[in-house]
Amino acid sequence: MALPEYTHDINFVAPVLPPSPQIYDSFYFDQFNDTLRLYFNQVDEVLRDGTLQQNSEAAAWFLG
Repeated sequence: MALPEYTHDINFVAPVLPPSPQIYDSFYFDQFNDTLRLYFNQVDEVLRDGTLQQNSEAAAWFLG
């Protein structure tokens, strides 16, 4: 039995992260954290959508 292929429409790329400043700057770190938060939210969304697709296809196959 062949395994089904799953494809994802990933329409984003990893963000370019700037080099850190020589002296601590809270504004820089806030922006840095926001950038990472947005990126990981996009990754989570794609993974959740893929899991839902796999589960629904598995259930449809099982029910025949």
